[in-house]
Amino acid sequence: MATLAGLESQWMAEEARFQQAKNSLVMLEEVRNNAAKTEAELASITSKMPSELELASLITELQNIANDAGVNLISIKPSATTPKDGFTELNVNISAVGSYVSLIDFIKRIENAQRQLKVDTIDIRVSQYPDLSLNLMLSAFTIDETGKAAPPLPVQSASANK
Repeated sequence: MATLAGLESQWMAEEARFQQAKNSLVMLEEVRNNAAKTEAELASITSKMPSELELASLITELQNIANDAGVNLISIKPSATTPKDGFTELNVNISAVGSYVSLIDFIKRIENAQRQLKVDTIDIRVSQYPDLSLNLMLSAFTIDETGKAAPPLPVQSASANK
């Protein structure tokens, strides 16, 4: 009888391991089936949040957005970078001039930009009718792939005129 009880407990232990293996197999098949989708999402995030500051491409993108919106970009002033958990935030101050409609279009285009940008503050004032002046503070982001934050950015200024 002792061997029968031993065999029964051994069978139950093997049954539990078998069930655990089946659950692992289902999970791995799910991961395999979602791999392409996960890779596409990662590529999308990487294109919106590069691993480097890529300041030149950011300035070029902002200039193109301004041109497309019909806004005269006066200045782009990157300031401090702030390391966060898993990413770095770069603050950028933008000054521009344009009509009300073109400035609203400019802001909408920033929100839908190729790179992940967040509008932090907006200050619009009448400069010389019908033009308005815009001061905009926005944040651009870089993803931290190495476990280290991006190095601090020296204060720079880039001016651009349409």
